[in-house]
Amino acid sequence: MTPAIGLSGGERRAADERSPAFARAHRDDRSAHVVGRRARLELAFERRGGRTVLAHAYVEPPFRIGRTFDLDGAAYAILVCAGPGVFGGDDLAQSIHVGAGARVVLTTQAALQAHPAACARHAPAIVHQRFIVDDDAELHGHWDPVIPFAGARLDQIVDIRLAESSRMYWSDALMAGRVTRGERWRFDRLAHELTLSIAGRRAYVRRKRSSRCTAGSRRSRASPRRSICWSRRSPSRA
Repeated sequence: MTPAIGLSGGERRAADERSPAFARAHRDDRSAHVVGRRARLELAFERRGGRTVLAHAYVEPPFRIGRTFDLDGAAYAILVCAGPGVFGGDDLAQSIHVGAGARVVLTTQAALQAHPAACARHAPAIVHQRFIVDDDAELHGHWDPVIPFAGARLDQIVDIRLAESSRMYWSDALMAGRVTRGERWRFDRLAHELTLSIAGRRAYVRRKRSSRCTAGSRRSRASPRRSICWSRRSPSRA
């Protein structure tokens, strides 16, 4: 394919998305029985004309993405999981790219409910999220909590890659379960790993594994909301 010369980033992306190679790479070839169980979401934001726009979106059920809203030049978007939650054996992947100079605010429609596996031998639900934030870009992630039901098994993997001059605010939380049903800390297993890299260097890692035995003694209904902030003044420009 001949490279597009003299086009803006958005025009190049649009040209790429019309190519046969792009169509093959993004074809939904899942079998019917895994639709809703295996899915991916891809979003790319760019800075255009003084504001941030959603330049590319590819979404497989149960993920959904509605229209974005302009929030003082930032793009505000709500990520939706249209299903009742995640179940053992589910494999969901999200990839979000914030381009240079773009500003993005992301949130979720509701808490993520982790349901028990169909049987004791069933694999855990896997949720893999990757965020790439380019130079002078800004990402705010305001996430609703995870609510693990009794017997649930969930592996959550978060990979955040920041450029040196980017900015990020991140906030998430874990609830104890359906407390009014007597399910406080009665999940089978929870594994959470968050890795933060800045300019290709690993700057922060948070790993946590809990089982019913290790979490059952807790008395609180929720773990404290966890927040991460990163900001470094961008290099001065002539």
